[in-house]
Amino acid sequence: MEQKFGRNRRQANRKDTGPERRFDVEFEVESYLRHQGKSFVNRFDANTYLYLTKALDRFDLYGENDDLSEAFSKVEAKTLAIGFTSDWLYTPAQNREIVDVLLRLGKEASYAEIDYDFGHDSFLLKADAFHDLIRAFLGPKHEHGQKKDTQESSGAGPARKEVKRESDFQIISQWVGKGERVLDLGCGRGILLDHLQRTKRVYGVGVDIDPEKITSCVSHGISAYQGDVRKALQTFEADSFDWVVFSRTVEELEDSGETLREALRVGKRAAVSFVNHGFWLNRLNYFLNGSRTRNEVYPETWHERRPSNPFTLSDFESFCKDADITIRRHVHLGGDWRKSCCFLPNLRAGCAIYEIGRGG
Repeated sequence: MEQKFGRNRRQANRKDTGPERRFDVEFEVESYLRHQGKSFVNRFDANTYLYLTKALDRFDLYGENDDLSEAFSKVEAKTLAIGFTSDWLYTPAQNREIVDVLLRLGKEASYAEIDYDFGHDSFLLKADAFHDLIRAFLGPKHEHGQKKDTQESSGAGPARKEVKRESDFQIISQWVGKGERVLDLGCGRGILLDHLQRTKRVYGVGVDIDPEKITSCVSHGISAYQGDVRKALQTFEADSFDWVVFSRTVEELEDSGETLREALRVGKRAAVSFVNHGFWLNRLNYFLNGSRTRNEVYPETWHERRPSNPFTLSDFESFCKDADITIRRHVHLGGDWRKSCCFLPNLRAGCAIYEIGRGG
């Protein structure tokens, strides 16, 4: 209201403020409210509002037992809840609560949040992100990987950038069993979960902070939750998932150690992949040039990237030992991210994938 009207006066009344005009419509906001009032009177029977307000008073989503889980226990449909940051009527927190409960019950549900400043009416106005989400949810699901399959069948090998992007996915997908439950933290566009759902029929949930990536997940039929990784983990009870996946996500987390511990509460095991910043080429570049390496993995300059906390294989293994976290297996890949690296991996490995579990 402040942005739209403020204390702006109607043009006709800016100068004419004599006694005979004192109680006319003077401010723009008065004109708006009077117009809406007349419009409602002409369009609706006033009794409509008596019934609407009584219906709102009586409606209780929680039910007689004050238990949202019980109310949603029979839900079978896929669900998408969308919150607008400025909506005071159906707040983002309430939409998140609905999806939180559905996910705890093992339902297929997604949550997305749109930063739009028209309050509850946001969905009625031009909101491209909202329309994209609805199209993604209701439209036909995209066949991810179709382009890659076409390349391989024509004899064209995958680009080096694509190899580095998906090499850890290939290893993690080998570890995950059929029908298992997977929580992918920092899921991106849902490439891994899409593959696991199609090939191994897993129950998968992705978490990412980027709304465009959530839209991509929804378009592939993946349950996706837009939000902070730590808060998302707090939603779930212990042993809710067989796997919690961190695919090149850990270095971008705040308090990453505590997040890994929380992940091992929610999941029976975790798969963690990361770039080894102890790789010899990274060291050499710092030594010779005094600057961070730029390549297919990190194409941006330092000021274009999100905050990160890079670490090495040795750093990660020392953390696991100190935190009483068990390393069950690992794969170290060389600088090409293709071949296994067994000799001096902290110096020669470009990427590492670990399966970790609770100590003891």
